[in-house]
Amino acid sequence: MAARLDTLDPIFRPIVERVMARIEAEKLPMVLAETDRSYEKQADCFRRGVSKCDGLRNISLHQARLAADFVALDEKGNRSWDYAKYKAVYKRMAEIAREEGCEVGQDWKPFDPVTGFGWDPPHIQFKA
Repeated sequence: MAARLDTLDPIFRPIVERVMARIEAEKLPMVLAETDRSYEKQADCFRRGVSKCDGLRNISLHQARLAADFVALDEKGNRSWDYAKYKAVYKRMAEIAREEGCEVGQDWKPFDPVTGFGWDPPHIQFKA
């Protein structure tokens, strides 16, 4: 299931659209995987250890509709979170997002010793 652009905050949506257009223009094998999150979804992400925000005391920018996650696609078109295998794809996505004014999860400590990425490689968010 594809993530929905129409649920993003109107200030962030055009930024994500520009990132998506550039990803498509460069033919990077990536898909927009997630945008907004409900409290329940955010709490689940926190419980599974894939987010540092619990959704209640610490609100995620996904909940504020100001974040998005892009995921690489493997040779069969399936989503892949194999950051080492698709390092160049994730790296280029982050470069594009930075150029469009976003903060990227690849810059957040701690850094992975294999990829050099911060702890949330697919994540981009609005930068005030």
